[in-house]
Amino acid sequence: MKLSVIIPVYGVEKYLEQCVESILNTQYTDMEIILVDDGSPDKCPAICDNFAERDARVKVIHKDNGGLSSARNAGIKEAKAEYLIFVDSDDWWNENVDFEKVMEYVDHFKNVDMFLFSSLDYIEGKGFFKRKEHYNLNKINTSSIADYCESLLKNGNFEVAAYTKILKTNFVKNNELYFYEGIVCEDSEWMLRVLRAIKNVKIIEVDLYVYRSGRPGSIVNTIKLKNIQ
Repeated sequence: MKLSVIIPVYGVEKYLEQCVESILNTQYTDMEIILVDDGSPDKCPAICDNFAERDARVKVIHKDNGGLSSARNAGIKEAKAEYLIFVDSDDWWNENVDFEKVMEYVDHFKNVDMFLFSSLDYIEGKGFFKRKEHYNLNKINTSSIADYCESLLKNGNFEVAAYTKILKTNFVKNNELYFYEGIVCEDSEWMLRVLRAIKNVKIIEVDLYVYRSGRPGSIVNTIKLKNIQ
């Protein structure tokens, strides 16, 4: 199997179907979609099970609530494919991207452990926006990891988001690149460890991911003393 898609699920019954349908609609068959129900208190567990009944590519893990990092880690441990990719369950994939070609590109570079692609921000009532720094991804130097890091810094964004990466599953598991549990901004801490371990990286110039910006109730829009600390 070529790809494991890991989707942590919690409290997103309004958005989950759009997320999963966007991935299924790529018609890409050489993948498994791992829905990790992180003890969601709404209709999400039933929605997950319905998808698994409808499509053999979908697998479901039901677990006690442990947070985003815990759910992602459960998905990593379950992943059986050569590569893995993370998707947040309130976001979706861009239907205008030919995902088959994306994976053909990935398959062409057997020695590369991580592929970085760009994303679009979606703001309710306003539309889709491309982040300023993503216009320059084609200029990122991937000759070495040192050059890659320097280019990212000059571009003004370290691209820490887990959902803009396709990674070799063995690279993640062998280097124990699991997410630190019990913190917010877990992607930032995780990405530093990824960059210490990685040897090769490539850029894919596609806006594959659509990030739902400013959703009420999302972690990044919830200000708590615990989160700040």
